[in-house]
Amino acid sequence: MWPTGRVPTGTRAEFLLWGGGGGSFTLYPSLELGVARDDNIYRLSDDVTRDTIRYTRPRVFGVSRWSRHEFRLDAGLDASDFAEADSENVVNWFAGFGGRIDISRDAWLRADVTLRELHEERGDPESPFTALEPVSRKMTDAGIELFRRLNRLSFGIEGHYTGLAYDNAVDGLTGRILTQNDRDRGEREVSARIGLDISPGNELFLRTTRFSRRYDRLQGGDRFARDSDGEETVLGTRLDIGAVLGGELFAGYRRQSYDRDERLPEVDGISYGGSLTWNATPLTTVRGTARRTVNESALRQASGYMASSLNLGLDHELRRNVLIGGDIGLTTNEYVGIDREDEILTGTVRAIWKLSRMAEFDLGLRIQRRDSTFPRDNYDKDYVYLNLRFSL
Repeated sequence: MWPTGRVPTGTRAEFLLWGGGGGSFTLYPSLELGVARDDNIYRLSDDVTRDTIRYTRPRVFGVSRWSRHEFRLDAGLDASDFAEADSENVVNWFAGFGGRIDISRDAWLRADVTLRELHEERGDPESPFTALEPVSRKMTDAGIELFRRLNRLSFGIEGHYTGLAYDNAVDGLTGRILTQNDRDRGEREVSARIGLDISPGNELFLRTTRFSRRYDRLQGGDRFARDSDGEETVLGTRLDIGAVLGGELFAGYRRQSYDRDERLPEVDGISYGGSLTWNATPLTTVRGTARRTVNESALRQASGYMASSLNLGLDHELRRNVLIGGDIGLTTNEYVGIDREDEILTGTVRAIWKLSRMAEFDLGLRIQRRDSTFPRDNYDKDYVYLNLRFSL
């Protein structure tokens, strides 16, 4: 539930809490400055627009260093400044905090809350392509989890809530309002998990999850009622083979039903997910992730879509202060209710040069290709970037 990205390292500020016996709280402030060249900023199939983008990304991450319990905070922003297309300038931000209460050595309670504002990427089929500016959405994420271990058995109950609020947009061609707040909704998940340790570091588990999605209002001129309920049951395993191989894999069945509107068909199918990390050599790491989920859709007559993603990455320490790597990923979005399928291929190559404990350069090339059954939504995109990170 925490924003993705590396926890900053390097210099840090420590604060002593509750006198000599309470432990410390460590802050990791960081700053990233970047420049990029994007050869298709609107993700169009033709008549592409190129631009140079400057990025500013400050962040502060903090974590307690107590013998028991834990408290975290994490906040930052991502400001994009386009050299020519001023309408694309955006500021994304997030702020979150949470922690864990250790009830005993084998039981704990965790809770966290994160607020954020994001802007939808151009070319997203869920977002109006004629909008004068990228569509903004505000999100509230909150989660709570209770965990208990009894010898080789473990039990967990988790609840998660996501609230989404979209800002209306202005049509860049006509000047009229493009209604987006009919996508405002609350998404709730409640899951129960039971695990069995079959050997040290290796576990089998069964997890069942209930989903509830409730919209604030009917959607569009057709007044679709998009409220839905669903469930997922998966069987999985957690692996930990020393320092060589580790991760988690699971598979099962997922269903989402839109019973309030007979025009919206059910979305169901095989679900799967997981991640594996293989330390092939002391200098080389291979990473793999997979996930299949049911996502909401704003497209007319589409109840939702099944998103299937596969990603493979490699990192290699060329020298003590030079890292090289790459990632390749394929996402397939299969819409239900309309005849649409999108395949998005993404590839990245990069090199990181560590100047010191406090500074590093990150240079990379990212390519993205979308192949859609709606040919007008096909696009090719190349993106070259150079970032300078400071751990203050």
